[in-house]
Amino acid sequence: MHSTIISSIKHHIYKARESETLMSEVSRIICVLMPHAFLVAGLNSSGKIKLAQYYGYDKQLEPWHNDFFEQVLKNEPLLGDLSILPKVFIASGKQIIVPDELYNKEDAEAWLRSMHFVEADEAVYEYHLDDDKAQLVFAAPHTGEALAKRYFNHATIRPLNAYQYKCEETDIPYFAHGTFMEESGWISLRKKGKLLWNHYFTYGNAEEIAYYLASACKEHDIPHSELTIQFGVVCPELQHLAAELKAFFPSLRDDNVSPDASYQSWAPVLYMIQQINKCVS
Repeated sequence: MHSTIISSIKHHIYKARESETLMSEVSRIICVLMPHAFLVAGLNSSGKIKLAQYYGYDKQLEPWHNDFFEQVLKNEPLLGDLSILPKVFIASGKQIIVPDELYNKEDAEAWLRSMHFVEADEAVYEYHLDDDKAQLVFAAPHTGEALAKRYFNHATIRPLNAYQYKCEETDIPYFAHGTFMEESGWISLRKKGKLLWNHYFTYGNAEEIAYYLASACKEHDIPHSELTIQFGVVCPELQHLAAELKAFFPSLRDDNVSPDASYQSWAPVLYMIQQINKCVS
């Protein structure tokens, strides 16, 4: 299995410019752990992304495979200074949101387990949603915690889609915010900043994503013409989703990040990294 995993690793790299000094400009590291992938980025003190690397392996193989993470993490140059890596973000499709006035740690975990099958090798975490006055309770494999202890200096674990709960678009009537991995993703829907709907789902193509979002709009009586959409993706191979979704939702915004022409496919990845960076403090 080890040789199969290692031989199938995909690798994409982004550089703000070609320079041997980029590593010295990095003052913060963002790491994202996913079932079949790892994303790492180095940012400078002003939040500009200087370097980013994505590693992934065949989704037909076992998720959260230790050999993959061992191979990638022990050789990743951006992990040389763990003092600038305060948080690790992890993909979790098993989530519930509990309002602060109803939150009790034991009860919340019981609710999560009643709605999702939390396996024996998964741990339960919580992340406070300041803008929504609620707790996001989620389950993630113990692999994430073990890697955080071994490679990330016990960095705090947070959900990958945490940035979707930063309520910054209060002047927009209806705003949909998404995060997409290969074959799965999260979408949240807000009305003038108020969270209306949040959903994790699997998908096969952009049309299926559009269907989930259109169903939510219908449920909440939201005209497509009044919906603003923005999303991030975990790897440049998913950049095509922007153009495909725009055919269903013309108001989709995809121009927030403008890398050099040679890195255009990284635009929605860089957007996601910038949003994640807002959740580090």
